[in-house]
Amino acid sequence: MRHVFFALFEDATEADAAVHELGDLDAGKERCHVEVHKGGLNYEGLAIGETRGQTRLVQGALMGGFFGAVVGGALLGPQHLLLVVGPAGAAFVCGALGMVMGGLGGLLTGVSGPDTKLERMEALMRRGAVVVAVDAEGRWEREQAEQIVRKHGALVQHHALI
Repeated sequence: MRHVFFALFEDATEADAAVHELGDLDAGKERCHVEVHKGGLNYEGLAIGETRGQTRLVQGALMGGFFGAVVGGALLGPQHLLLVVGPAGAAFVCGALGMVMGGLGGLLTGVSGPDTKLERMEALMRRGAVVVAVDAEGRWEREQAEQIVRKHGALVQHHALI
């Protein structure tokens, strides 16, 4: 399971040292991606793990599935507008379609803005703090990367990916 965490450094030299050490950890494996933010966020350059995309994907899929099932079961089922599947079948079909459409819509709206944790850190970045976003592929990589940034004095905020 992929995992993103944000490491907040007050000192830019410690952030650079941590990034260098993280690069040594990942040498040639590409199992741990590191993105450094200084002075504020570059909204166009955010990786998907640094956006609200995952959260909005789930929210959109749940809402779309619920409303699709309600509409399908209540309106289309009794009218037999979906061939012969009946109310339960119409609810299932429309719920599945609603999940897909809602999830896609949620993902598209979510990637347009930064993760809320990263957004809260932006004010500190404007005052000189450095944020390092680490996207680790597995649990071992995440634990190793987190030990490295904590050793260099970082405050760590977690963000689990789907």
